[in-house]
Amino acid sequence: AVRFAARFRFELEEKTAVAIRHHAPKLAGISRERIGAEVLAMLAGPRPATALTLMESLGLDGPVLNESAKSHALRTVHRLAETAATPSTETWLCAWLLDRHVFAGDNEGDKKGTELFLQGSTENNTVGTDPFGSARWREALCLPNDLRDAMRDLLVALPAALRWPELSVATRKRLLARSCWEQLTIFLRALTWRPTLAELVTTIESESAPLFEQGVAPPRLLTGDDLIALGVEPGPRFGALLEAVYDEQLEGRVTTRDGAAAWLQTQV
Repeated sequence: AVRFAARFRFELEEKTAVAIRHHAPKLAGISRERIGAEVLAMLAGPRPATALTLMESLGLDGPVLNESAKSHALRTVHRLAETAATPSTETWLCAWLLDRHVFAGDNEGDKKGTELFLQGSTENNTVGTDPFGSARWREALCLPNDLRDAMRDLLVALPAALRWPELSVATRKRLLARSCWEQLTIFLRALTWRPTLAELVTTIESESAPLFEQGVAPPRLLTGDDLIALGVEPGPRFGALLEAVYDEQLEGRVTTRDGAAAWLQTQV
């Protein structure tokens, strides 16, 4: 019902809507594969924001996500719907996840989670293998592994982007080189309903342009084989040195292979 209403701009008849709300808990008896397939079909349709809003208003969000049913403002989701770009499925899911578990505090008077997120904090599991509890959604919706991984990558990269002003040039370039960057920019623009984030996104867009011109993922001047040839023995420091010399390259402090080798010699 929700999928058809969103896709074809149908309006649910009131008695039908009442019946859906009444029977929503019975979704617990439906296979997770079928539930997930319906949700993904909604997100692939022409009006995902309408579908997500309708699900919450009908109390379907709780049994669908194995969470407490609750109606949220879904401001990020609706701002995402206004973009001229094409959000991916993982971007829609991440926007919904943040509106439910981060920005919900705006309405409830609990500002701590929101402020930690806006600071790009590593607290409350905002980074790591399961940011914001996204693995729970993977199980609830039976998401395929590639979609689960894409959600995780986006949610891990987002707090880093929110710390943009304090990032080094090398760290910024590494962030811009991530495969999720295109969707991350769409996501960031959807967060501009918050004035502080609107200013930050403008800064990121203006400062990232010259970095792309310089090249955010140039070929490494030194590889692991080069380090071994220079006398660096494989061990705990090996990977760290390899990344450190690449950071020097990304920062523009070394520009040639000989220069990179000379810098490395000062570290071993």
